[in-house]
Amino acid sequence: MKRRAFVFSGMAFLLAIPALILAASFISMLHTGSEGIFINIRGEKTFSLFESAEKDLDRAVDIAGRRAVIAAADYISLYGECLTSATYNNPPYGTGAEGAIRELIITGNLTSVNHGVFSSLVTQGSTLQDWIREFSARAEALGFDVDITISPHDIYITPVNDTWYYVTLKVDAIINDSATKRWIYNGTIPRSGNTTRLISGEGIDVSVFTCQQPVANQPPNSTITTPANDSSLTCNTTWINGTASDDSGISQVWIIINSGAEYGTANLTNPGGNTTDWYYSWTPGGNGNYTICSKAVDDDGLEQSPWYCIEVSISGCPAPSPRVCKLEYVSGSAGWGRIWDWNAWSWFTYVWFDVNNTDASNNVTVYNMTVWWSRQSRKMDEIWYNTGSGYVNVNDTCVANNTKVGLAPSQTIPTQDTAEIWLRFRRSNCGGAPTMSNTYFNVTFETDRGVCSVEFNT
Repeated sequence: MKRRAFVFSGMAFLLAIPALILAASFISMLHTGSEGIFINIRGEKTFSLFESAEKDLDRAVDIAGRRAVIAAADYISLYGECLTSATYNNPPYGTGAEGAIRELIITGNLTSVNHGVFSSLVTQGSTLQDWIREFSARAEALGFDVDITISPHDIYITPVNDTWYYVTLKVDAIINDSATKRWIYNGTIPRSGNTTRLISGEGIDVSVFTCQQPVANQPPNSTITTPANDSSLTCNTTWINGTASDDSGISQVWIIINSGAEYGTANLTNPGGNTTDWYYSWTPGGNGNYTICSKAVDDDGLEQSPWYCIEVSISGCPAPSPRVCKLEYVSGSAGWGRIWDWNAWSWFTYVWFDVNNTDASNNVTVYNMTVWWSRQSRKMDEIWYNTGSGYVNVNDTCVANNTKVGLAPSQTIPTQDTAEIWLRFRRSNCGGAPTMSNTYFNVTFETDRGVCSVEFNT
């Protein structure tokens, strides 16, 4: 009985072996099938990622390119300058309008030599850098690590007209499986190598690619045709003639003689024209050498620089009449100056007197005064001068006897008019008792009409 049981148990074990083998095979088949499904799923995700990337890239280039040309037109309108190499120069994007468009497509900004970084609201969120960030985030959500590179050297801008252009670019991409870190793809997007898109400039009325920088207004020009340079002329009325020209038109021609000692405007034969002849009547003031210059002014107010100048010599003029200073002393009583003491201790004393310009034809301009007084130890600390428009202090330092004092500003006494002059002598400032009674004064004036003097007693 025991033997039979043993035999039965052994047979049961032998019969179970195939079942175990079949079970193991089934489990192995299940595992293999799961791995195949997993690989299949990853392959489908990769294909989907590539397919969406190629479509998204085309759409991103269309949007970024359109907004880039709008931003470039805004820049030109805002600053009034073309995107030439003179105003825009930012390697590695390149120069000119093509370089500007390239930088705007990639970054959305424009780096200008003259105006720094120009940022446009139009390009915000729609650049190729924005597309890279969005695509990388979408790939990461699918379990991929993406490294995408867009080089400025791989973007080609080909203008069609003022605002339309082609963009051709290549995007390098490396894709890895996030979980296994296995390399999946290393190549370009699109897989064909390059993508080319025609960018519309419809509705943009600014010439982006064919913009010509306006030439800045140039200064006008004038020349003197007669008399000739280095001419010798007699002392008669002389006609100075010349020509002037400017792109925007001539409004005036100034004649300047001897650095402004005499000047005036010439008569134009064609006022406002781009070219004009002009003439000016001049009578020399005396014998000698003269520098005569012409200076044109255009309709925009731009002046000629440098002036056009010639040298002439004048002879045969009659000798000028001698200039005579006709200042005369006048005061309360003939020959006496007036005194006013501030108090009994004579802290200071004022001596004042009047002078009258008796010349019936000419004003007299006084440049310097020299005051001499008989009380030699006294010192004067102020000179006040009034020619009718108020008192002016022309000196406020202690002045010794017989010292020349410059009047700054110079003082003009109109024809047949009077100037009042105050001389102050002060104890505290200049020392010594300031009493000036019984004092003789002699005042010398240096004027544009010669030298004259007045005298009086106090």
